[in-house]
Amino acid sequence: VLRRGNAWFENEERELSDAEQVVRRAVQLGNNDAVALCWAANALSAIFHEHDAASALVDQSLSLNPNLAGAWRARGHISDYSGHHEEAIPQFMHAMRLNPIDPDTHHSEAAIAYAYLLLSQYDLALSWASRAFARQPHNSFALRVSVLGNAHLGRIDEARKFLDLLTKNYPSFTISLARKRMPYSQPKDVSLIIEGYQKAGLRE
Repeated sequence: VLRRGNAWFENEERELSDAEQVVRRAVQLGNNDAVALCWAANALSAIFHEHDAASALVDQSLSLNPNLAGAWRARGHISDYSGHHEEAIPQFMHAMRLNPIDPDTHHSEAAIAYAYLLLSQYDLALSWASRAFARQPHNSFALRVSVLGNAHLGRIDEARKFLDLLTKNYPSFTISLARKRMPYSQPKDVSLIIEGYQKAGLRE
């Protein structure tokens, strides 16, 4: 999931095929393994955009272990990708409460930032992005929220500063690539994101 999100694939077609095989195998062999199910659910939703199937898997994971922080984070991502941003935020927060010393907390903070962004609460989105940056200065999703939130607030110079960092880290990143890989199912969410990148000056 992180390799796809961060454009680390060297051979996208081959690696997507490998990822799909691993996910299907995990579901087949790990139907009593909460960790396997939550990671499979996250990949199904984030990479393959199969949100309904992913939702069923993560619910199964949580029925096996309701205190698994990673499953709550996956539940939050799937809710967010499906357009249920107000539900996603407390799910991410619950994940952080379950494991307050999790080194991956910055992922939950960046995800909360994205959820607030898609609710058009841009100041809150930028605040949560700053929290993620404090833990992990290279968090790419917090960086994207910083581009988009500032662009939608009319702070174009600030948005372009973050866009320069984003494209420096990910030179192949364009609007067309963002649109292709976007896991969000609701057209209004896609439009908000694309419009923000256009305001910031990301190339097509």
